[in-house]
Amino acid sequence: MNIYYKIFILVFLNGFTSIITQIVLYKEILSQVYANEIVLCFALSSWLIAGAFGGMIIFPKYLSNRSDNFLFIGLGFIPVISAIISLFSLLIIRNIKTFLNIPVEQLMNIWDAMIITILFYGIPAFFLTLTFCFAGEVLKRYGGDNRLLYILETAGAVISGVLFTLFLNGKYTNLELLYWIGLINIIVVYILYREKADYAKKINITLVFILIVYLIPLPTDFLRKIDSESFNKPYHKYNIVSKKEGFDSKVVITEKENVYYIFSNGTIKYQYNNPEFAEFLGWVMLTYEGYKNVLLVNNVYTGGVEEIQKYKDVEKITAVETDQDLAEILINFFRNSDYGKKVRFVHGDLIYYLYQMKNDDKYDIVILNMSAPNTLLNNRNYTYEFFKLLKRYLKNTGRIIFSMPASENYFSREIILSIAPVYNTLKDVFLNVEVIPGDKIIFLASDGEIKINSVAIMSNMKKNNIKIAQLNPVYIEDKLNKSIKMKNLLNELKINLNKILKPEAYMYNIKKDLLMFYNNLNFIKMVIIIFIFLLIFFQFINLKKNKTSIFSYLSMFLFAVTTITLELCLILVYQSFYGYLYRTIGLLYSFFMVGILIGAITLMIFNEINFRLTVIFAEILNLIILFYIINFKNIDQPINPNIIMFFIIASGFFVGAIFNLMLKNSNISILYGADLAGGAIGGILFGLVVFPIFGFIGTIIFNLLLLTIVYIGDLKNVSVTKAIY
Repeated sequence: MNIYYKIFILVFLNGFTSIITQIVLYKEILSQVYANEIVLCFALSSWLIAGAFGGMIIFPKYLSNRSDNFLFIGLGFIPVISAIISLFSLLIIRNIKTFLNIPVEQLMNIWDAMIITILFYGIPAFFLTLTFCFAGEVLKRYGGDNRLLYILETAGAVISGVLFTLFLNGKYTNLELLYWIGLINIIVVYILYREKADYAKKINITLVFILIVYLIPLPTDFLRKIDSESFNKPYHKYNIVSKKEGFDSKVVITEKENVYYIFSNGTIKYQYNNPEFAEFLGWVMLTYEGYKNVLLVNNVYTGGVEEIQKYKDVEKITAVETDQDLAEILINFFRNSDYGKKVRFVHGDLIYYLYQMKNDDKYDIVILNMSAPNTLLNNRNYTYEFFKLLKRYLKNTGRIIFSMPASENYFSREIILSIAPVYNTLKDVFLNVEVIPGDKIIFLASDGEIKINSVAIMSNMKKNNIKIAQLNPVYIEDKLNKSIKMKNLLNELKINLNKILKPEAYMYNIKKDLLMFYNNLNFIKMVIIIFIFLLIFFQFINLKKNKTSIFSYLSMFLFAVTTITLELCLILVYQSFYGYLYRTIGLLYSFFMVGILIGAITLMIFNEINFRLTVIFAEILNLIILFYIINFKNIDQPINPNIIMFFIIASGFFVGAIFNLMLKNSNISILYGADLAGGAIGGILFGLVVFPIFGFIGTIIFNLLLLTIVYIGDLKNVSVTKAIY
């Protein structure tokens, strides 16, 4: 086979393998660690920093000057090695809590997430980058056009992301996906290296052996057994009664001491017939008269509907389970056929459901069982825009109730600051807001008067023939006294409202999580992480190359920083409005890759694209996005997803264009490493500093400053620029 075809097929396959491996391993990480969107930034940075290490340090120093045969052998073996290592990485990540003797229900903190991603998520990226570097060196020696490599790898990534999102995600387990990706790599390499050359014979003999071993699990059902046992191992203290790997999450129903616990991505989402829910429900149902139409959000199949049905005046219940993966497994295991016609079940996003409702269908009571606003997905349900939308479907004196984590007897500054943005937002939307302190702080909000007294509550319990042990006169009065103190503390604070694009509650949680390094062990982890990133960064700035190359590498590095922060910013904007990021992450990556592909091809067609003009257009794109974010005030409809996709494509365009522009005067492996290193540094800066402190608007301003530095740097390197043009 023609050497060029062989290289191009392997590079295309490299891009195809990279995206699926990246997403699958990321989904495994989400089920083990404290999973907010910032972990995505760290995972992406770990992936890129491992690639940068291979492209900027290992390959140029130790591999680039080796013989042609060595390069050909490496080009054949490395894709297979990366596929096999990905499988082992998955199994290690899946059982990391077991290895560290951590209970499955205990969340691993954000610094642990970073260590895990660097050690086990980044290794496949290292080998995948080496494939690209080997291909670039071989192509250079045989007089080929290296610009095609970037285009072909990106094309493979685009197809992979679309294929994964539309056809593979949720239909196969993560282990199965990586297994078949590995099999494809082995077969493709075997076919490509079927020739008489000595190096090809060595590869083929080895691949035949690997293929035989690799295929053993299929007829023996060993693959399914490995998949099942590795999945079950972290839950060894529970009896697993049902499980599923879905689009967004891993769902497991377990039983322990005759109590059912429902896990979603490694955390306990529900406890069946949890007695705490009866008290929570009582605070709204027993303090309000004339309720008939109730909206229940979450805890639908695990006791919530049955508890509401105990109240005699309820005529209609709309029960929304927002996690579709969870709903599909719960409906088969817990659904009661005796719910009756007055219960209507809905599966899917609550905000989307509200947008589809008719204005004349209004509720007396809305019961929100939502997770704390520690992710942008959850924060959506605590924002000004959400409360305004929800209020449309609430009767004039109707009420909403929800809770947030707190402490029973101690009003720490940390707790007050965590709930203050939500409290202030509620006050801005509703005329009356009450808080009930406890292990979880309960919020009640309404435009009607909210009267809470022990006499009325006890009377209503008797009327409905309901017994709630916690709700007794002494307990109720104690709660009301604490409520007054808490409201006084909250009213003293001047905190911004919690909005979709100014997520104050989420930002507070992120800062709190990042400051976990006050713990000595976490501080050590932080130092290790920063050291690894600085090692790569200093390796980059100490490159012993001529002035022209340094400018090329630096420009690529800074452009990668700005584009990765812009991409992450846009992905989080998407998550803020639409949620289900982990279901569509492959598609979002693909759109970014489409932009890279368009940029790289454009540069090949229009070979004389002006560097400074490219910088100016990149700044204009950031300014447009900044203007759009600042001026977003429409609560009737979210930002059009097509606009977000367009911005993601446009941000990728500049990476592709700049890469092929700078390739004329650069070593491809080092330039590729500079691209990855910039992305890694950009991701870590975005996750640790820029976004937690400055938010969406500050991120765009940060990009504009970096692009201005690139432009000024070019003005000071006129001779270099002329050489490039």
